[in-house]
Amino acid sequence: MAAMRSEARIASFALALAITLAACGRAGQAVEILHENGRVRCRGRLVDGKRDGAWTQWYASGQLESETSWTAGKEEGESKLYDRSGALVESGSYRAGLREGTWTERYPGGSKRLEGPYAAGVRQGEWTAWYETGEVQSRGRFQDDQRDGEWRELYRSGVPRRLGTWKAGHMEGRWTEWYESGGKLAEGDYAGDAQQGEWTRWREDGSVESTTPFAGGRVEGVARRWHPNGKPAFEGHYRAGHREGPSVEWFESGAKKSEGTCRDDRMEGRWTFWLETGEVDAARTGTYARGERAGE
Repeated sequence: MAAMRSEARIASFALALAITLAACGRAGQAVEILHENGRVRCRGRLVDGKRDGAWTQWYASGQLESETSWTAGKEEGESKLYDRSGALVESGSYRAGLREGTWTERYPGGSKRLEGPYAAGVRQGEWTAWYETGEVQSRGRFQDDQRDGEWRELYRSGVPRRLGTWKAGHMEGRWTEWYESGGKLAEGDYAGDAQQGEWTRWREDGSVESTTPFAGGRVEGVARRWHPNGKPAFEGHYRAGHREGPSVEWFESGAKKSEGTCRDDRMEGRWTFWLETGEVDAARTGTYARGERAGE
């Protein structure tokens, strides 16, 4: 986030400021630090060796970089960060050195990118993200700086793109994705950020494309796929994310295409392949070892 960029830029002149602090007395004193090219890098006042009042920072080009306010060495009040073109990219307020209240990030063109509240330096409450063209991209809540509760993502058209629940920063429970046309794309459950249970995917025409069982984020059990006409296309057994056990494929006509057994994602033992005409594909049919044809 821009907050990290802001902190990095303020810290970039820390060494020069430390040298200046060592030379300053206890009374309020104006400070001005320069870039190597002679242009002003930052300007403000020190009181008892701590930043106090308004401080301003510039890029080496002379373009304004940030405007901040300090009290006894801690940021207090409004803060603004600008990019190298001069566009305002982040703004908000501090209280006793911690972010407080609404903070806003902007695209270079000026439109909002992200906005939401802070409390004592952490994100709290509802946050909203926008596309650069102004449409809402996502919206949800933070609790103690972690996503918590329902989060919704949208297409530029406003049609739902993805909906699900977070719990203490982790994806939990039922999640659903949609095509922009409005039909479902995928649906299933998460447990601690890992896919869990059966997930279903649909084609845009509404037909089921596949069902896949998960355990701890890895495929576990029998996975199935269907052709657009609704006839089976594939059925295979999985263990810990690897094809393990019987595996069958079908042509769109419904005739078998291949059948055999897998071990650790590789064909093992007797495999039979068929041509679309129904004849056995003698060139591929045979005994396999570690994925390689070992005999007829």
